Amino acid sequence: MNPRDPFGPNGFQDRRLQPLGHSSALILLHLLTTLLHICHNIRMQKGHTFQRHGAWHLRYRSSGKQVCVKLTDYSDEYRTLKSVRPLAERHLQPVNQGLASDPQTVQQFIDLVHLSHVELHRRPSTVKGYRNLYNRYIRSQVAGVRLFGFRTRDGQGLLNRVATEHKLAHLTLIHVKSFLSGVFTFAKRVGSLDSSNPMQGVEVRHHCAMQPHESTQKVGEMP
Repeated sequence: MNPRDPFGPNGFQDRRLQPLGHSSALILLHLLTTLLHICHNIRMQKGHTFQRHGAWHLRYRSSGKQVCVKLTDYSDEYRTLKSVRPLAERHLQPVNQGLASDPQTVQQFIDLVHLSHVELHRRPSTVKGYRNLYNRYIRSQVAGVRLFGFRTRDGQGLLNRVATEHKLAHLTLIHVKSFLSGVFTFAKRVGSLDSSNPMQGVEVRHHCAMQPHESTQKVGEMP
């Protein structure tokens, strides 16, 4: 029988497996090795859901770092671990699918990560003070601002605008700068920020004069 002819002399196809060539075998081995490596590294996380300080939190790992986020406040609707589980699964879905949530905004990082960390490690009175400061002066200023794109110039512009809009005392401005500096320090610690702390070079002025480029739009705002 002609080895190139897939059919035998009787006209039927020869179904016997032909040995793979050397190059074909190497390609197949590489594909199998890659597939096993991918399967080994895919770990479907369930995380650890727990209740503390009147709220439900979720702790999990992302990019090798431990992350803790607040899911929701404790309420009649969310009284049990079972009732909160769908919220945790929804939050973990992009993580388990390998989908990055970046570019993360400063507001998202503070709301979901930083304040959750503060609630776990600070006294309730301190947490309340941080939340009041953030909600009153900072939150609206960092909505849509990318975490990794926030620069010292942006921090200075933010502080200038807050001082002008709210007529803040010098000590309150120091608190605003300190809060934001703590946010970026924590972002570096958990691996969400690789650059230096952008608030380190920001000056707290007694009389903040608005610069022309700082009065037109929010700094670092997403297009």
